[in-house]
Amino acid sequence: MFELPVAGPLRLDGWGRYVEAVAAGVRPASGLIGRVSSDLPIGAGLSSSASLEVAVALAIGLRRGEALGLRWADVDLVNGRVVVTKALSRVGTDLALRDVKTESSAASVPEELVTILRRHRLDQLGDTQVARGNTLGLVFTTKNGTPLEPRNINRAFDTLCRRAGVRSIRLHDLRHSCATLLFTMGVEAATVQRVLRHSSISVTTGTYVDVIEQVQRSAVAGMDSLLNPAK
Repeated sequence: MFELPVAGPLRLDGWGRYVEAVAAGVRPASGLIGRVSSDLPIGAGLSSSASLEVAVALAIGLRRGEALGLRWADVDLVNGRVVVTKALSRVGTDLALRDVKTESSAASVPEELVTILRRHRLDQLGDTQVARGNTLGLVFTTKNGTPLEPRNINRAFDTLCRRAGVRSIRLHDLRHSCATLLFTMGVEAATVQRVLRHSSISVTTGTYVDVIEQVQRSAVAGMDSLLNPAK
């Protein structure tokens, strides 16, 4: 069950405020995504790649493996589009790319995040160690250019939540936060389905039925001011 929370005050600065918004399920203030690359590594000891992976997971609802397996070949920085075709997972002792379970689809990337990704791309190209080690052409890597360990991302995100003084959530919950934010902004279920790449719209509406109903109740309640202006 994913409840639609009431937006509360964002008391923390920078990335802490961003995480508090995510943990509460409310829409973060404009411009906070842009602080990810600078605030998160300092505040939580994460690499810029790890911080961007978290931001992308929230912005377009990627699963952990999909974000970690995102390749530059799948990213269109001109038109702000991403095609999800691969996911990174551990196979035995190795990290390997595999095809995603659902049909690959394109997702739009917020303009602010596109700007950050462009800068990140330039940083990667200018780092000979990363360029040499990034044989898979991944968007998010370690400082050596190798794939990020999924479990390390989980630990780092948990540390981030604790240091920000907010309720800890799973990294996968960012996907649910993305869906919740879209519904609260009035986005139609069919569009949310395409963003999350669910196999059918019934999966989307079934998973977020509580959120949808709360949004509908809020919309109906808004009619009170029209039917009874004295209220």
